[in-house]
Amino acid sequence: MTHSKMLRLQIFFLAPLFFLPATDSIIHPAYEQWKNEKADACNSASRLVQYVAASERQLKDQTRLLFTALSKSAPIVREDPESCRSMFSEIVKDQQFFQNIGAADVKGDVFCDSAGSAGTNIAETEDFRQAVRTGRFVGGGQSLSRTSGKHSISLVYPFPGETGQPEGVIFASVDLNALAGIAENSLPEKGVLMIVDSKGTILARYPHVDEWLGRSMPDAPVIKAMLNQKEGFALEKDLDGSELKFAFTSVEAGSPGELHIAAGSPEKPFNWLSTDMLINAATLLGLFALYGYAAGWLAARFVPEEKV
Repeated sequence: MTHSKMLRLQIFFLAPLFFLPATDSIIHPAYEQWKNEKADACNSASRLVQYVAASERQLKDQTRLLFTALSKSAPIVREDPESCRSMFSEIVKDQQFFQNIGAADVKGDVFCDSAGSAGTNIAETEDFRQAVRTGRFVGGGQSLSRTSGKHSISLVYPFPGETGQPEGVIFASVDLNALAGIAENSLPEKGVLMIVDSKGTILARYPHVDEWLGRSMPDAPVIKAMLNQKEGFALEKDLDGSELKFAFTSVEAGSPGELHIAAGSPEKPFNWLSTDMLINAATLLGLFALYGYAAGWLAARFVPEEKV
């Protein structure tokens, strides 16, 4: 083989090396973008669970202030069942988080509530006993609502009489599903938000609320991670078996009213055939192909043939 043919053959095989910089220019930015999108998804999930947790704390604070004002109202002071029920019903209608609001005397006898179940007694509930014993607002205990059959957070405010001792209580049941529902517009497609108690019982979930509500599943991978990892991130299987990236947080950790909140979304895989990568590949490879062919054409033009 002549020297010129050997040189042309070398140019032919070395020309593809021009494409290596193009390959790196395509893959590296796409990979960095994918990593940034993963980080953004984790941060969004973390902000969401923190927002739900903050909403739960804010709801308790606002309820305490509301009950303080209500305890001084005429229907409560006079223990007027009709006026009291009408007042509570209007509050429940306006506030989506409340399932029920009621008032009871110091013996636990309910003299009015928004659900119309006056005449029941709540003296055996832990939150009532604690509120009367301490004279302080109690919030966070989970219970199964007698009126709706749904899991809720119990809030109890003891109002004082003339002696300064508790004369009765105002109580409310907060709908945990409504609390989880505030994530509706923030969850990504196929994302979930879940609230469980310290025993792994599902108190609220969005979406697919009724399918899992009230079930105790402490051994489910995602719930086990929620209970063990008070705050952070984990890639775990959801209740339906799909793998999601979850962000966790807890509210009132270590207390009887401890709640664990998780938001999860599907992890986006690195897509070698994404639209952006294909466009970049077509553009850059086209430019480098032209450059390579131009170099080969010039080399072939100026390398003289050897005479035999």
